[in-house]
Amino acid sequence: MIKPGLKVRYSDVDKIVKLNNACLIEFHLSDADLITNISEYYDLFVAFHAPEYTFNNGYRLLIDPASNDEILYNKSLELINKTITYVEKNKVNFKGTPKIIMHPGGMSCDTKVDDTSILYKNLGKFIQRLNYKDNEFLLENMPPQPWFYGGSWISNIFVDDEEIIEFCLNYDVNICLDISHAGLACNYLNKDINTYIQNLLPYTQHIHIADYTGTNGEGVQIGEGELNFNAVFKTLRKIEEREYDLHMVPEIWMGHTDEHKGMLMALDRMNNYIVQLENKDV
Repeated sequence: MIKPGLKVRYSDVDKIVKLNNACLIEFHLSDADLITNISEYYDLFVAFHAPEYTFNNGYRLLIDPASNDEILYNKSLELINKTITYVEKNKVNFKGTPKIIMHPGGMSCDTKVDDTSILYKNLGKFIQRLNYKDNEFLLENMPPQPWFYGGSWISNIFVDDEEIIEFCLNYDVNICLDISHAGLACNYLNKDINTYIQNLLPYTQHIHIADYTGTNGEGVQIGEGELNFNAVFKTLRKIEEREYDLHMVPEIWMGHTDEHKGMLMALDRMNNYIVQLENKDV
């Protein structure tokens, strides 16, 4: 069964959990958060999105677990291992088994990489070097043109569903399925999003949801972009066959501003689809 979740930061978590019916909270961590200990117990499931940036010699670097650059690769490994240690230390304050979500890397800022095999190989070795113990480690599917440093980049890996499945099988790893990213990928690859989602469902253990436009318009408010949510939730019915719950978290661009108006609106709209899904009305 699909259950609602909500993305939070340490500065707003106590306020947010009182405003909604979420069953899970997902912390989007920065590297600075990894020194913040959680002292209060939350009767909720939890996910931790690993930091996307690290620092080296005073420079802010986009982490890249698939990088050929030895320094960047090792800095990324150091940060993700630090994240795992942090989760292991603080998971006693939540229900269940924590999920740790990581971007796969493999981005370039201007030129697309034609031969991506070395990037997938690097990422595979990276995963094998992690000790995430009994926590659940998930890779997130990526949009073709993600936004970093305020600009549009290129994702060279983890965009195509067939490549994602092959990697999951080869390295025994599952994914966080980002539906907005999936839609952007399908527009870019000229694929059907419902088939794309259906293909990835067997490897999906967590979901991010938002609408989208084009190939780089991610995080659009639910119902205000191109996605046919009725059709997507019909595809998601397969999750109902599982013996455990799967959590869905809305990710809306600037959804935390204006007293979290966008995020709470997305949660309400998402909940309506979840109720319809349970009633088999979509």
